[in-house]
Amino acid sequence: IDNDSTVYVVDDDSATREAVLTLVSSRGLAVEGFAWADEFVRRYDPALRGCIIVGMRLAGHTGWELLRTLVAELGLSVILCSHHLEEVERLCTRVGILRRRLLVEDSTFA
Repeated sequence: IDNDSTVYVVDDDSATREAVLTLVSSRGLAVEGFAWADEFVRRYDPALRGCIIVGMRLAGHTGWELLRTLVAELGLSVILCSHHLEEVERLCTRVGILRRRLLVEDSTFA
């Protein structure tokens, strides 16, 4: 991601969303937060560049549903976040695990 891009954070948990917003902005990146997936989809301008960090489970709209919308319609890179590993294994083809800001596992699922 470059200086002309924005990191979008979508999570219905306000504490999680604020923590991620703070972390990303502390790295000097432009960041915007949304509580709801539908709010993000309505307000996002596809002419803008960026990536999205989204929770896997959102009230009223799952992260997976939002991911399908993002890939099909908006063309954004997506970082999906979840602590439900069985769901991650079922839905994803690649997973990375961070511990204290370090990548400790990077695996591809068959």
